[in-house]
Amino acid sequence: MSTGDGTRRWGRRPIGGVVALAVVTGAALTGYALGTGGGDGSGTVVEGDGWRGVLLESYHSSVTLPDGTSVDAESGVPDEADVERFEEALPPTEEYPHGPEGSEAEAIGLDEGYVRQYTEMSEVGGEGRHWLLVGALCEDFVEEPDEPELSAPDWTEEWVVVQDGGSCFWNASMDLATGEIVDFSFNGARGEATG
Repeated sequence: MSTGDGTRRWGRRPIGGVVALAVVTGAALTGYALGTGGGDGSGTVVEGDGWRGVLLESYHSSVTLPDGTSVDAESGVPDEADVERFEEALPPTEEYPHGPEGSEAEAIGLDEGYVRQYTEMSEVGGEGRHWLLVGALCEDFVEEPDEPELSAPDWTEEWVVVQDGGSCFWNASMDLATGEIVDFSFNGARGEATG
């Protein structure tokens, strides 16, 4: 589901215990955080028709629901079948609002040009709900960075969270009980001042 305003719901949680870095790229300030990998099956690369990603545990300790409430949750390595369900439900394009308010949105293709990181979040206590969280990074950022010394960590081993970065990065979540994508958003809007 598109939020329509380019906000990142998953980025609102504190990053406790995670190293955060900031990188200046052009006129935009981009930051990313290194999560904790590990666990059985963590780091397993998965592929499908037009997509490629990795199954990881992450540092996430809560999930922010579409209504803005937050629930405590634990991260775990997701099942490949849930990743395939997500990829089948993901639309081929999504509107990316950028520029000043009222500017036309740009349709961005989601099938190719991005690598994905997948983690399953399981509610602690409560109703026992489960979600698949997805972080997507444009392939140019992880495979052919303009400045290697400022490049992201190995995306197949550590969860990467990017602050801003425009349509090069997006986040989504799927309710595993219903198979519905309940949140989708690109990172900060291109062409706007960040500070």
